[in-house]
This record gives sequence, C-alpha cells and structure tokens, in this order.
Amino acid sequence: MAEYMIVDTPRRLVPIGDLDPVRAASLTDAALTPYQAILSVLPKLRGGSTTVVIGVGGLGHVAVQLLRELTGTRIIAMDVTQEKLDLAKECGAHEVLPSGPEAAEAVKKLTGGRGAHVVFDFVGLDKTSELAVACAGVESHVVIVGAGGGGVKIGFLSVPYNTTVSTSLWGGRAELGQLVTMAQRGQIHIQTRTFSLDQVPEAYRLLHEGQIVGRAVGVPSL
Repeated sequence: MAEYMIVDTPRRLVPIGDLDPVRAASLTDAALTPYQAILSVLPKLRGGSTTVVIGVGGLGHVAVQLLRELTGTRIIAMDVTQEKLDLAKECGAHEVLPSGPEAAEAVKKLTGGRGAHVVFDFVGLDKTSELAVACAGVESHVVIVGAGGGGVKIGFLSVPYNTTVSTSLWGGRAELGQLVTMAQRGQIHIQTRTFSLDQVPEAYRLLHEGQIVGRAVGVPSL
C-alpha cells in the first residue's frame, strides 16, 4: 500500500480514459477473475440454461452482472446474508436463496429436478464446494473460484454423471481491456467502499468480519 509505485513498462498498464480510478481499480480482480471463469464455460451458458453463483461478495456480485450481460442463462445467487442477496437482485439475479443445506434441493425444484448447468463457487470452503456439486446436474460444470482453502470429494458416484470440476484464477491484459470498455459503457459497476491508506487496517478488520459489501478500495492522498 503506497502513494506511488514504479512500473517498468507501459505494456503492463491498461488505459482507463475518463473512467473513475476508484471504480476502475477493482476491475483488475473483482471483474477480471469472474470474467475469466465465465469465459471458460461460456458454451454451456446458452439460453435455457441455469447457473448458480455461490457467494455474492466482491467477485460474485460482478459475476452476476457479467452473466446478465454476456449470456441468456438463468441466474440463481446464494449467500448467507440478506444484504448480499439483495445486492444480487440489484445486479440482475433471477432468483436468490440463502446458502445452506436446503439450497441444493431448492435449486433442484427450481430446475424441475435437473440441477444447474454451471455452478460458480466464489467462496471456496469445503461446505460451499460441496454445495456447488450438490446443485449441479448431469453434464454440468462446477468452477471453484474462491480461495477459501477448501475442496470437495470427486468420484464416480459422488458427483452427477459427466460433471466437470475445475478451478479458475485471474485473467489476462486483453480481457482487462475488455472489462474497462464494459465499465465505460456502464455495463458493469463494482460496489465499492473507499478507505484512506491509514484506514486500510480497519478495512481488513471489516473484511474479516464480513462487513464489507462489494470491494474495499484504498485511496492515496496525493
């Protein structure tokens, strides 16, 4: 965390034009990470499909917006707090569900027993990855994006037939440029809360306690 940093070549930068730097800052992670995950399974996100988004935090609330912009899939968002479920609705989720043991059965009911075609886990704990697999249908794709350190048992009888489970991490400069353009057009908007550099420790405390909705952005006083 510093007021200035050295960049050894302009090739490592992406122009943002007149986009607000605070709004643009989180594109590098909160948008780029879910964007890459969505691109990796884009053929499955056709009209008539169902996608589950587990965790409507800094990454998940942008994932919901990107899914609405890029696909015709039906979006079911899950989280443990009502505030984040409300945010998911604002971002374009078709359905929202409290994340818990009953959520997978609710997804099956909403899909006529089939389950979801794609499930994104933006938390990455054992219990959320297990929930992700439980929500999936036959020939589905589960993408674990969250870095919660968890995992899930994968076997012939422990997941629906022909299910693919993968991880996804970050993206490239070209994709970041595409997201900047989308942000300039107003197609995506990251929920942010700003802090001065002196307040960053407080921001980390609030993040640890789950009190930040969206992304925290440290802003230097120049």
